[in-house]
Amino acid sequence: MVALKLFFLTILTYVYVSNGNTITKPIELTGPEREAAVERLYTGLHKVVLAGGPVYKVLRVNKVTNHKMSSYPPVDFHLSVDTYDVDLVVGRVIKKCIVEIRNQIQFYPPTKVRTWISIVCNGKPEYSMNY
Repeated sequence: MVALKLFFLTILTYVYVSNGNTITKPIELTGPEREAAVERLYTGLHKVVLAGGPVYKVLRVNKVTNHKMSSYPPVDFHLSVDTYDVDLVVGRVIKKCIVEIRNQIQFYPPTKVRTWISIVCNGKPEYSMNY
């Protein structure tokens, strides 16, 4: 029974990989990649303010990771997820937060670009939107 399950798991893995799907494990960003990701964080937080959300000010960026996933035909897309461990100031309160910015590019005609931001502070969802 276990051998049969392993056989099917191997076949499914082979089919998945042979279809061109790629998933990377999250990596911590450093140097210029980290700086570019932090700029995306500031842009995302600015979009939150423009949409009428709360004003978040970045006190400190503790850690930035990136996780990528790609898929090929019939659904041709690329997804990149930046995850930030940050200290944000909201009003006069400092909160420890996890901010995720997800960018999806769908290449199947017509080409679509979608970006989402979600902010979770002290384990509670605070804000989420797409732009």
